[in-house]
Amino acid sequence: MSAPSLSENEQKALLRRAARWRLVALLLECPREGWGEQLAGLTSEARDRQLAKAVRWARREASVELYHTTFGPGGP
Repeated sequence: MSAPSLSENEQKALLRRAARWRLVALLLECPREGWGEQLAGLTSEARDRQLAKAVRWARREASVELYHTTFGPGGP
């Protein structure tokens, strides 16, 4: 028994959905070298205005220090 095949549009929709989930995960990770570029690349794939806005803000404001201050053991 074979799996049902997906149309090209269905495949693209699934890839956009996966890109959105990966963007959310990256936004919650500690910034590192190449992080901003990875966000930018996925933003074009995801095609989501709200995530694009979050990515612009994160690329402008995020830092390792802010990440650890916010999510570290001491918290905000």
